[in-house]
Amino acid sequence: LSEVIPPHRTQFVLPRVTEVFLSGKSKEIEEDLWVGETQHQIIQQLIPFSEGVFAIVKDVTESRLAQAALRDSQEYLSSVIANAPIIIYELDCDGNFKLSAGRSLIQIGLRAGEAVGQSIFDFFNEDSPEVTAFLKALNGETVTTQTQLANGYFTSRYTPRFDEQGEIVGVLGVSYDITEQHLAEQKLQQAQRLEAVGQLTGGIAHDFNNLLAVIIGNLDLLSIKAELSDEAQGLIEQAIGASQRGSMLTKRLLAFSRQQVLQPQRTNVTELLNGMIGLLERTFSENIDIKCEAPTQLWDAHIDPSQLENAVLNLCVNARDAMPNGGQLRIIAENRSVADATDLSLQPGDYVRISVIDNGCGIAEDVQKLVFEPFFSTKEAGKGSGLGLSMVYGFVEQSGGAVLLDSKLGDGSRFDIYLPRSHVDHSDLTQPRGEDSIAIQGRGERVLVVEDDNAVRDLVVKVLASLNYKVEQADNAEEALKIIENQPDIDVLFSDIVLPGKHSGIQLARLAQTKFPRLKILMTTGYARGSDQVDMASLPQLQLIRKPFQIEQLGRQIRMLLDQ
Repeated sequence: LSEVIPPHRTQFVLPRVTEVFLSGKSKEIEEDLWVGETQHQIIQQLIPFSEGVFAIVKDVTESRLAQAALRDSQEYLSSVIANAPIIIYELDCDGNFKLSAGRSLIQIGLRAGEAVGQSIFDFFNEDSPEVTAFLKALNGETVTTQTQLANGYFTSRYTPRFDEQGEIVGVLGVSYDITEQHLAEQKLQQAQRLEAVGQLTGGIAHDFNNLLAVIIGNLDLLSIKAELSDEAQGLIEQAIGASQRGSMLTKRLLAFSRQQVLQPQRTNVTELLNGMIGLLERTFSENIDIKCEAPTQLWDAHIDPSQLENAVLNLCVNARDAMPNGGQLRIIAENRSVADATDLSLQPGDYVRISVIDNGCGIAEDVQKLVFEPFFSTKEAGKGSGLGLSMVYGFVEQSGGAVLLDSKLGDGSRFDIYLPRSHVDHSDLTQPRGEDSIAIQGRGERVLVVEDDNAVRDLVVKVLASLNYKVEQADNAEEALKIIENQPDIDVLFSDIVLPGKHSGIQLARLAQTKFPRLKILMTTGYARGSDQVDMASLPQLQLIRKPFQIEQLGRQIRMLLDQ
């Protein structure tokens, strides 16, 4: 041995050879061997025979490296499967799990390998989509399913597993979590449903507003001109009151359908909310503790302040009704900068978030999908119109914001409304002139009335004539422009925003004011389409009176314009 191997190896090898020779038992040894600077892995097999020991030495370096690489590859693959956001599994022909792995197992309350040995029938009913897909895969089909598992939604794909002879020996399955996608689709479907309902209600409200304008206006004229008994006068007042309640109904429908005419302006949300607390405390019972957190450093919002008050009041009233035995109502306002708001349907930017939080009865999950729809209410018949939350939804969405609901049955509710931050300079703001002291009678000024609804136009003409105005009339913008050009002494243009033909009321106002800068303009509408909203926002100096209006309102508005 000393002639064959180096001396430092002899001291290790010779005792082994001697041991094998003396014991008569074979021995196999695996060790590292350095040849120069190269390391080798070798296996020595020492086999005794009568005259000595027979030794076989085999270099297994390459095979060991290959085994290590395979082991590393298998460990890497196992790690990838274990950490991938999927569930991967194998079923034999009887439906028993032979493999279950993947990070998403934890979402359904299982650990890797825990399902092995159990059957698919232990997890699903025989008529479930998963069992049906498994059976179809056993017949050679590839089947995809969508199933709710625990609190998530998964898409699963079942494919047959073949052996070398092409026989089906089981089924391979992969499931991946689509919960976020499913929730996004649900939100989209809800938004589309609300949009469709909104278009319907908007059209109804528009026509209804015109009818109410005629009813209220004629009742007003009758009340003023006719000599009526106290009883008849009372009946007229009741009819006007009922018509005005109908007007509030249409306003809420238009708010939901995002077709109301808003007058957004820079609004100090802190002052607005703090100003509402006194009203809420006087209105709500003492067993409801009201807290408002609106910091002074809160951004101003670009919003219609009166509509915002209505929205917050609606949310607070709903919170009160959810706490019949008392509780705590919190109103929290804070600044929020949004970089990615896909879930909120918001454009990136700065927002003021107002949260209305109660610890009342909460809202069931299936009901939460319906709360923003008009006329849906969980209250008893006669206790609510079902338009409060739909109005909030429409107003906030139309204002460029978003509404979120977070609630659990028995654990209270939280409504978050996001309002766009105002970037208007304070110096650009003007205070409207008070109307209380403004007379309603005209002084013979000329007014051009532009309205496509004949009944409404006839009424307005009668009203203005009764107020001592000289009146011209047209039913579209093109006809109105001709009248203005032929009669440049017209003092006021009173036009509906929505007109037939190629020009809207806003476009008519812009063209008329360009040619006759001294012309005073007053707009009216029962609703406004999206393009009309944009047009009106571009002419913030325009004055607006909403349909249906009363004689006194119209008279004061026109008088105020003329006296400016």
